Amino acid sequence: MTIRSVGHKFNEAATESGLILTPSAISEALKIKVEYTDYLMALLRLAEEIVEYTSSTIVRYLSIGYKDVGFALPVINQRLISHVQQGFQTLDLKNDSLRRKYDGLKYSVKKLNEIVYDLSLRGLLHYEINLI
Repeated sequence: MTIRSVGHKFNEAATESGLILTPSAISEALKIKVEYTDYLMALLRLAEEIVEYTSSTIVRYLSIGYKDVGFALPVINQRLISHVQQGFQTLDLKNDSLRRKYDGLKYSVKKLNEIVYDLSLRGLLHYEINLI
């Protein structure tokens, strides 16, 4: 398998299954075994990346004067990360690297909440976003 074919199969599975794939969907698409611990660590890392992307995008838009874009991105990402956090709250995580990484997720949720709150105070959120 080439990297391109792996990426293509992964994109097909993501399109059929949704934004975040389950470990079994990833295993099926890539024909490899995905361990749950690795999957959970990847989800936690994804949350960190989403927060960084959201904050840098908002700063970039505000610095160049885009104030009429509606800023739907932080609201969508806030709800996505909150949904991930709710899933992690159902797990019984022991004191290991996964637990420490999960503690960082709380700060990610807090940071996204602060971004959305700040934008709402400035009147830059122009509409409500409904996620399924």
